[in-house]
Amino acid sequence: MEVNGIPGDLIKQATEIHHFFDSFTDGDHVSAETLIDDVENRDRQCWIIRDEKIRAMALTRIAAGEYPICEITHVSGEGLKEWHSAFLTIEEWARALGCKRIRALARPGYERIGARYGLRKTHVLLEVNL
Repeated sequence: MEVNGIPGDLIKQATEIHHFFDSFTDGDHVSAETLIDDVENRDRQCWIIRDEKIRAMALTRIAAGEYPICEITHVSGEGLKEWHSAFLTIEEWARALGCKRIRALARPGYERIGARYGLRKTHVLLEVNL
């Protein structure tokens, strides 16, 4: 598997991945267009995981504070068992930027896979629709 970042200035032309943005909308909390704009404006980074075709996509952002944290905010794709090691590429990139931590917002099913890479549960997110 190959992991590549999509430059912000090319994201709107990369229409073959826009269906992933639609899967990230989280019940209309954020629109696909807003996420695409975030990548274009470099507020988020877009990663594709591919072999002969694109298997998955992830979005990250860098949270500022006393030290930078790389947040993996969205992940979607097929065949997780084949591409979960893409995390190592994101980790290497985050280290190069001086990040001291990676934080991932994920569904419960990703917890077991994340543990392979040192991710551990630190919080539980609770929600209610209003």
